[in-house]
Amino acid sequence: MFTRVQGDVIIVILVYVEDILVASNSLQAITDFKEFLHDQFELKDVGTLKYFLGLEVVRTSKGINLCQRKLVSSFHSQGSHIFKQLLGCPDTRRSITGFCVFLGNSLTSWKSKKQHIVSRSSTESEYRSMAALMSEFVWMIALFKDLGVDRTQPVLLYCDSQAVIHIAANPDYHERTKHIELDCHFVSEKIQDKVVKTFHVSTKHHLADLLTKPLGHQ
Repeated sequence: MFTRVQGDVIIVILVYVEDILVASNSLQAITDFKEFLHDQFELKDVGTLKYFLGLEVVRTSKGINLCQRKLVSSFHSQGSHIFKQLLGCPDTRRSITGFCVFLGNSLTSWKSKKQHIVSRSSTESEYRSMAALMSEFVWMIALFKDLGVDRTQPVLLYCDSQAVIHIAANPDYHERTKHIELDCHFVSEKIQDKVVKTFHVSTKHHLADLLTKPLGHQ
């Protein structure tokens, strides 16, 4: 991704293999850039964005909606395989890292992935998930900064484990943290720098559980 800022005008160029996506708060800036590219290369302008890298883009009077209908359909056709993955590996006993990130009411990022090593406790496993989520936050904050959007308040992080929240605020709290020492310092640093603010949420309201636990039969 490349960005260029001139005064109040920002233009963002996203390049993926042979495809180029151009966005700007100025239609004239987009037009000028496309004309520049046409002078340098032979290009095909497919017009207003409708589909890109699995994302379907729909414009309405309320704004822009993004969806992955085709991707979800392919997941549905492989549902039994997905459910098996969510159970974790019975041989390695590795836990699943799962989180979802919202921008306002819009789900913008999510993850469900088996952890690299075996955790000695559920607290250790959940703390590794928190560290992975913190890395996602850091990346997204940097991305928005490149887009000219500065963070003015801490990112809100909800977790259903009181122990994990306590360790995040006090990394030297318990003997068990020696196995996740680097994660503890990384998370604690972001909390102290007010990049993130943690909150407890009850398990029944914890949306990330959908990404770490198998679905029921009904």
